[in-house]
Amino acid sequence: MSEKADNNLEVLGRLGVNGDSASIYLYLAKNGEASALGISKAVDMARTKVYRELDKLIEAGLVEQVMGTRGFSFRVTGSEYLNALLAKKKSEITRLEEELPSLQKMISLNSNTTDKQRVTYFKGTEGFKQVTWNSLRAERNLYIFEMASDMSAYVDQSFSEEVRSEFVKRRIHVSQITNLKSIPEYTDVTELVTKYWDVRYVDPKVLKLTYEVLIYNDIVAMYNMRGNNIFCVEIHDENLATMQKQLFNYVWESSKKMQMVGEHGEAKVVDSTSKV
Repeated sequence: MSEKADNNLEVLGRLGVNGDSASIYLYLAKNGEASALGISKAVDMARTKVYRELDKLIEAGLVEQVMGTRGFSFRVTGSEYLNALLAKKKSEITRLEEELPSLQKMISLNSNTTDKQRVTYFKGTEGFKQVTWNSLRAERNLYIFEMASDMSAYVDQSFSEEVRSEFVKRRIHVSQITNLKSIPEYTDVTELVTKYWDVRYVDPKVLKLTYEVLIYNDIVAMYNMRGNNIFCVEIHDENLATMQKQLFNYVWESSKKMQMVGEHGEAKVVDSTSKV
């Protein structure tokens, strides 16, 4: 499937149209009017299931059934129905924003606020996304021991760009240490690169990075790939975070500054002998 089709499926999924329903909708949007049999053959789906999915789409107002010379066929309705789904999503978000403070207040009242030391484990891509999103709580500075060139090695580009945009909005400065001598372009959030990101190279013979580490506030977060799974841990401990910041700064001072190439994140070590 093409990248454009994948993106359209993702958009439909966010609007609440998922799986087989989305595949049928995209087929009709691209090819026009079609019978249930034609759809069944085109998307390789049993006709009984096609009818079930069409019923869902008709109920949502996205597809309509029409009578032609050869019997019933189906076609997508106007784009205004997609706007209606979007409006519904916006309404749901507004309602959540109004109701969330009550839940947050209940949690804060029942949580053990005296225990500032805790460890939280996360697994998989969604766990990694949560750990990454949590780093947006950083107060001014985020320190990263980075194995990959950027977070896109673990999650989709759209999520990565959203996080980078938030770094800029929240004015969080990202200092990154890597074993990579060159980093390719990775972002269109150019303001992050030009204002809020610095990166330095450390020779793996001096310090080989086998875990990615985020350090901010009183938190140390670590993650790595185990097979096809991402394992993450978040440690809340003021003394540990202070020590890790000191270690980061020690390595930072003895690491080589990387030169930015353009505004999209490309960077490289220019002089492999000089230190900055």
